[in-house]
Amino acid sequence: MQTKQDSHPMRLAFLLSTVLLPTLGLASPAQILEHSVDKKLGPEGEQIITLTISGAAFGNKPQPAPVLWVFGDDVRENGKQASATPYNFGNQVGNVGPNIWEYVDPNVVYSDKTRYPALESSYFVARNGTVRGPLAYGGTSNPPYSDAVYLSARIKPVAAWHSFSSPGYTNLSGNFDTGPSRYEPGESITISNAGKTASGKIININRDLGRVTIQAEGMYKSDLQGANVVGKDTGASMVLDTDTYYSSAVGSKYFRMWSGGLTGLYSVLTTNRLIVRYADQYGETVAEAATEDGEVDVGYGIPDMTSKLDWRLMEVVASQRGDTAYSYIDVDNQSRRVVGNLDLANINKFTDRSPTISQLGLDAAGGTEMIDAALYFGEIYFDNTPQRIMLSENDTYDKSGSDLELQYPISWSDSEITFELRAGELDLNKDIFVYVFDEESSPNQRGYRVCIDCMLSAPAPVELRVE
Repeated sequence: MQTKQDSHPMRLAFLLSTVLLPTLGLASPAQILEHSVDKKLGPEGEQIITLTISGAAFGNKPQPAPVLWVFGDDVRENGKQASATPYNFGNQVGNVGPNIWEYVDPNVVYSDKTRYPALESSYFVARNGTVRGPLAYGGTSNPPYSDAVYLSARIKPVAAWHSFSSPGYTNLSGNFDTGPSRYEPGESITISNAGKTASGKIININRDLGRVTIQAEGMYKSDLQGANVVGKDTGASMVLDTDTYYSSAVGSKYFRMWSGGLTGLYSVLTTNRLIVRYADQYGETVAEAATEDGEVDVGYGIPDMTSKLDWRLMEVVASQRGDTAYSYIDVDNQSRRVVGNLDLANINKFTDRSPTISQLGLDAAGGTEMIDAALYFGEIYFDNTPQRIMLSENDTYDKSGSDLELQYPISWSDSEITFELRAGELDLNKDIFVYVFDEESSPNQRGYRVCIDCMLSAPAPVELRVE
């Protein structure tokens, strides 16, 4: 079935940051004019729904599928299903399942916690661990050249561990309720010292090492030395001793994107900072990000990923098109931070490499590796272009927030795109809106409306004859 809909004028929207995204200027916005919906049975009897949108100015994408698609047990590389060995939850990702990463840290394991049931699995990491180097893109050493790359992943912190600290303790009395796991908050506690009192949570007690992990915002090392801690539910108590041991969750990296090492363009998210630089063959920085007034842009202004414990949408673009490079991170489609204006005109720009997933997960630093930090991550989408398709129940891209679902393209031309429907958390009984992103990662701001359930449930046309 096909339906037509008036197209809407679109504007390129660039969310506030210290610099603006470079634009092509001459690019025409995509115009979606009609669509059709089809369904068929897959190889295992599952129902596969495809949507085809027709129009103009979609751009060309020689390989429709992304380089890497890791959505639970549905893992594909360059358009082909990845073969996999059986696994159990808790198994190390690098030992079983699909062989898609050049290296996986031992702490990264399979988990049954997912954003929606159909995903079946995600990754879980405690304390420190990442996946590295998608083999479908040359591993960590040989990623091929691309003008721009795009990475998306969902991240769910187990707790707000940037406010955790781990001091030593003495005089433990009673049994604190430390919660469901060593990474999740237990009972509320009162922390008092020299007339200063604060509330917090107990996270974990390591009796062998004589250390405790607590959540105590606004309390620093000097405040905690000699402080009395009392559990509000159990009445258990202890005295903190930061002189014998103290660690806090100062820093951590959620991803690194290097161009086959420390040369070329690289983009790194470290806690609340996006570092973007360009390095020569010796690893020396030859181009730095700059603000509009010409100052070095050090990249601060990234939101605390642990401020929400939902599945957060993290999107990254790293572009080296032409003589200017930039990168941005967008968290929940609400806080895009662009770090750019890297001038490549007068350097020896590499034409044989581009950034890849050098690390993704929890690369703990600054004491985070010593406390009980943990997160889930998955729904990994990596491609050698920001061109992509996303669906939402919201009629404008800006209003969609994190309620966006990436789709799996199976054909893509300038006038027609067909993609495999990935409903995710969308309610197909409602109107769904389509967003098509161009090579600069710019979508149509007003979504193209489709009613998938309406079209699937409509009766087939009946041919009438008059004799």
